[in-house]
Amino acid sequence: MYCRTGNLIVDPLKRTMKKRAFSVPAKTVKIVTPGLGRNCTVIGAAMLALKDIFKSPEVISSYIKNKSLK
Repeated sequence: MYCRTGNLIVDPLKRTMKKRAFSVPAKTVKIVTPGLGRNCTVIGAAMLALKDIFKSPEVISSYIKNKSLK
């Protein structure tokens, strides 16, 4: 999680990619950090929950009918 670790993960990732990747992909791939700021952990958790909810149409239709998740 970049928002909490800063460059502790990103910098070693970039170095490892440059060492192990083929030269053309290593030159063209750009590793960027998200612009979500301090809320990136909360946003990520919400996205995981929403991913599970929207995976199943039955869950969505049940919520629409009952206004609650079952």
